Amino acid sequence: MEDLTTQKETTEIQLGRAEKLVNGLHDESIRWSQAIKGLEKQLNNLVGNMLLSAGYISYVGTFTQSFRTKLLKSWQ
Repeated sequence: MEDLTTQKETTEIQLGRAEKLVNGLHDESIRWSQAIKGLEKQLNNLVGNMLLSAGYISYVGTFTQSFRTKLLKSWQ
């Protein structure tokens, strides 16, 4: 009888921990879904961002910082 009582208590503790784990993973699933959406948006903009970066690096290096900032804003 004592063994069964001990096993019951152990099982209840494990069940509580498992429930916490499942709830925590559900919250992570929501966060991961949001992160995936953000990464997909960045992937869609990747080619344009690369073109902008390459043009910026190769073209505006000789200009002043204020002019570079204005130029970058107009390109975007």
